[in-house]
Amino acid sequence: MARLIRALLLDYATLVVIGISAGICVSLFYLLLETIWRFVSYLVSLSRLLAIALVPLGITSAFVVVEKFAKVKRTGCGTHGVLEAYFAHNGYIHPSDIASKTLASAITMGFGGSAGPEGPSMLLGGGVAAHISRKLGVEFSRLRQFFIAGSAAGISAVFRAPLTGILFALEIPYRRGIEGEAFVESVIASVTAYAVFILINGPERIFKVEFGHLTLSPPHLTYVILLGIYSAVVAYVFVKIYSGLQAIHDALTLKVSPCLMPVLAGVAIGALALVDPRVLGTGDEIIHSLGAGEGFEPPLIVARLLALKIVATGLTLCFGGSGGLFVPTLVVGALSSELFTEMLGIRERVIFMATGMAAVLAAAAKTPLTAVALVAETCGPPVIIPASMAAVISYILTGNLSLFELQPPHKLTEEELALDAVYLRLVEVDPTILRKVRARHVMNRKPVSLMADESIEDALKRAREYAIRVYPLLNSEGRVVGVVSLEEMLMVEEDQMKAPLKSLARRAVVARPDDELRTIIRLMAEEETDHVFIVDEDGRLLGVIAEIDIVRFLMNELYRIRRVVRRVARSA
Repeated sequence: MARLIRALLLDYATLVVIGISAGICVSLFYLLLETIWRFVSYLVSLSRLLAIALVPLGITSAFVVVEKFAKVKRTGCGTHGVLEAYFAHNGYIHPSDIASKTLASAITMGFGGSAGPEGPSMLLGGGVAAHISRKLGVEFSRLRQFFIAGSAAGISAVFRAPLTGILFALEIPYRRGIEGEAFVESVIASVTAYAVFILINGPERIFKVEFGHLTLSPPHLTYVILLGIYSAVVAYVFVKIYSGLQAIHDALTLKVSPCLMPVLAGVAIGALALVDPRVLGTGDEIIHSLGAGEGFEPPLIVARLLALKIVATGLTLCFGGSGGLFVPTLVVGALSSELFTEMLGIRERVIFMATGMAAVLAAAAKTPLTAVALVAETCGPPVIIPASMAAVISYILTGNLSLFELQPPHKLTEEELALDAVYLRLVEVDPTILRKVRARHVMNRKPVSLMADESIEDALKRAREYAIRVYPLLNSEGRVVGVVSLEEMLMVEEDQMKAPLKSLARRAVVARPDDELRTIIRLMAEEETDHVFIVDEDGRLLGVIAEIDIVRFLMNELYRIRRVVRRVARSA
């Protein structure tokens, strides 16, 4: 018992050290960002034309910093880096990645790139936690929990909102789940980081939003429900535009030098700033202005700014810049809600703006608890009920849609964790590999199948010959009509054994031989299955891909590429 108490006290002391360190590091990052942004925004206020030079300078400089100094040479959203470290590296980030990507984020946003400070703050807090926990001898099995706690500390500090930081770090690993095992650790680190940050920077909230009490009358409830549905549509458009710009970047990379990408994106963002300079930077000034009720703008102007901000964010983070998606998502929610209230003539603009921010964030990031907590901490209690209603509606309507590609739908099994870890490590070595590999390269070309019309009893007799758990069901023409597992057959009562096997059938997840391997992996995650059946144009079975088949293939590719790299290094 004494040993257990000592271990717990040591862990809690380690978390306090992590919180203090994260609070100080995030304060330094925030100071650097604010200093650069003040100078750049002053220059742009003198002449908007300067944005066409300053933004590409910033994004290109950020790209060069990551390319030259980072171990994992990938720019973009810092939350992706946190998820990658969490799933593939047991909560570890290399020191060069922490320093270079934090600096790159400050440069990106400071020079007008459209991104948020929470991504690098999470990366910074998680990175600090990774190194402190390893130095102080935290058990290997608990390293990921301490990493999540550090990430929570980073976002708690930069938002001056500890509950938001705790919930975001616990919700962000999964689209439909929560990492509850790290709750206590996240509370300790987050509260400590928050206290340190406000001691250095003051307690002023990141968003200044003021409004009175709202009584939810039937008309208001109707508006809240409509806003939830409307926010789901906005989030869908935002995610699709963002992923579309990422796809354009990936396609152009095969034809154009990667070094030109940030230049082109920066010039484009600078051109957008000529139309409306508010697209530059994090966009928190937009939320401040709307929250203070500073004047009314025509709906067309609001809609234009909304469209420009979405495009500027995608260009920044998909084409070489670094930062976060949290704050841009809030800005999109605020602007779309302003448009909503203007179109419907709603007088309580500010409270519906806060509600819309929560709803869009819940849908786009799959973090409904975080969304409600943020507006509650930054805007006050009156918004909790409408924000909760709208956030739940938008979250449900958007299904598995998410800005974060690496965010799995649910908590992973051991096989899924192995697949995720190998997948992420291979992408680090060769980002293009999964676009080259097709389903036909990986599939088992001799799948074992059962006939849909045979009895369950006969199927079980045949299944004894194979050490296989999942079977595709075929009709008389060889087409896949369903799937059944050995467990499902064994659960059938004795008097039901003569029933046809198709009575147990579930929908089979199918793909084509030329589908990319990353499409197969995405299908497995979205459909929550560990088998995808490969069929021809007529639906006839050609092969099967199981999760373990992908793990084996990716492991072989990973070792092959590393052998080539070592051979080249020795010959150089």
